[in-house]
Amino acid sequence: MNRSFTRFAAGIAALAGLFVAAPASAESRTMCGYDPAGKSGEFFRLLNDYALKAGEWGVNIELKAYTDEETAAKDYEAGQCDAVVATGVRLQRFNNYPSTLEAIGALPTYASIQSMAKSLAKYEGMAKPLAKGGHETVGIIPAGAVYLFVRDRSIDTVGELAGKKFAAMDFDKAQAIMIESVGASPVSVSLTNFGSMFNNGSVDIIGAPAVAYDALELYKGLGDDGAIVNFSIIQLTAQIVARHDRFPE
Repeated sequence: MNRSFTRFAAGIAALAGLFVAAPASAESRTMCGYDPAGKSGEFFRLLNDYALKAGEWGVNIELKAYTDEETAAKDYEAGQCDAVVATGVRLQRFNNYPSTLEAIGALPTYASIQSMAKSLAKYEGMAKPLAKGGHETVGIIPAGAVYLFVRDRSIDTVGELAGKKFAAMDFDKAQAIMIESVGASPVSVSLTNFGSMFNNGSVDIIGAPAVAYDALELYKGLGDDGAIVNFSIIQLTAQIVARHDRFPE
């Protein structure tokens, strides 16, 4: 995950050359930033770098840290922030086009998501749908490939998922539909409890980035009989959505 952040930070520096010189007086704007670790987290440290660079583009950004992304999204929706950072699927209420980056199987590798991000930055035709209803997706941050964590390592075919309790994020109805299509039973979870529900046996299977192994102590749920399926099912992203009329081009 740290390598992803390094690459993204380098990308920000490279993209900075595409912007014109900042005006003499900068505007002040607020950004609600989700990071499960709050101000001490990797994402929030990255956003501090982003805010510094934004000063050169004519905007002084005040960062507000959130450990719950739904609260961050709601505060942005209510107008308490001019921009918000959260997972792509969480922000699909504003525009579902960029959330398709997280579609199952769409972008299997880090190289593919890097290529897609560069294309969105380069080609106007691809970038145009990023703006919708006054909101615009202005940044994409790789957050890690998502793998299946299973409590029973004997599961090695799709057919063996039948009847298993499969965690499905409560805000993404597509997940529940997908899980039902393979015969498993979707169990509604949130980002705050899916790890503990896996660890205590309330669900048999979850999807999570590798960094969650230590952060959420998922080794407790894996025990001696579990396993991590060595195949990434999606690329998780954090995305920056801003009110178009609150920022300079």
